[in-house]
Amino acid sequence: MAKQRWEKKTHEYEETLTLEQRGATMRRETTRVWSAATDKAAAKIFAMELAEMGKHTPVGRTGRTSARFKMKRMRWSEDVHIERAANVVRFSEVHIRDARTNVGCAGEIASEMKTLRERGFKPPKQPVATKLSQTAQRWQKWWLGLDEATREALSTALGFAGDPGSKQLEAFAKLEKLDLYEAGIADLKPLAALTSLHHLDLYGNVFSDLTPLTKLTKLTHLRIGNCAEVTSIAPLAKLTNLRDLDVSSTSITNLAPLAKLDKLRSLLLEGLSQSERQLRALEKRLPRCRISTAD
Repeated sequence: MAKQRWEKKTHEYEETLTLEQRGATMRRETTRVWSAATDKAAAKIFAMELAEMGKHTPVGRTGRTSARFKMKRMRWSEDVHIERAANVVRFSEVHIRDARTNVGCAGEIASEMKTLRERGFKPPKQPVATKLSQTAQRWQKWWLGLDEATREALSTALGFAGDPGSKQLEAFAKLEKLDLYEAGIADLKPLAALTSLHHLDLYGNVFSDLTPLTKLTKLTHLRIGNCAEVTSIAPLAKLTNLRDLDVSSTSITNLAPLAKLDKLRSLLLEGLSQSERQLRALEKRLPRCRISTAD
């Protein structure tokens, strides 16, 4: 209850201050308009009097007319100065009223705060905005460029909800293992930035182009089984550190690119329609690799 009263008083003070400032601005504008109108009216009257004097003044009375003109000008000038002085006084009264209002509101808040402190209440601390490091900023830009489906798949795979924080963003630079099993991934381009990956599971997704994976040169384990849209594994020839590869149940027909992967120790080719000749040639080029073709 005490906390709510404090927050309510703070809100009332802010609203009162805003309204008073708006009122002061409106009063100043009104005073300026009124002052300008007064000056304009006085000048018009003065001009009319001079014109009237010029009509009825005989030719030999120029000196008297000049004296009357000077007197009229002095009186008009004095009226203008008096009006401006009155405006200054009104402005000062507005400022004093604003100051008294602020002091009164501040006094009420100070009294409320004192009462709350005596009761042991501590005002809630405002969260401090943390500045992202250059690494986090770079990965934040990458994250914001992803489509919604890829964001959801990554957040689910890495165990966080919503957008990643600073530490999670920085962790992308060192991410070594990623499991995107049947995550609905249709484009591998976003994954090209994850160059620290060693293990990548893409089983059961709907992408077709493996070219973005050529930048993941540290990969040792790759699973793209049951990705029926994949028809070519030529890009995998550049992943020379691969030791474990699963390309089962894809639509590839040419196994020749795999012959360059001399570090392969396990290759899964189940569900493929490769020729016996291709298989024998591959076994000859990769003698230390265990190749599995049967279910």
